Amino acid sequence: MFSYLAYPLGPDARVSLITGTSVNFFQIPPNPDATPGLIAGVTSYPQIAVPESELEQKLFRNPDADGSVGAKLDYQPPTSAATIA
Repeated sequence: MFSYLAYPLGPDARVSLITGTSVNFFQIPPNPDATPGLIAGVTSYPQIAVPESELEQKLFRNPDADGSVGAKLDYQPPTSAATIA
């Protein structure tokens, strides 16, 4: 899901909010003879220690304020946030 909301504060300024959610479910197939490829110094990894599935939920939100002051100065402070559950 995704949303974008904006509200003008005047002719030269506005506030906005961008939000989104992501829900993913991964299944890891059992492969007991596989060699780890991304773990430095590990030559074997017990299959019992590998979870068979994973549920990943993310919430993104990005509040924003932008505008201009005069003809030569524009502003947009950096803001963002993400929550992983």
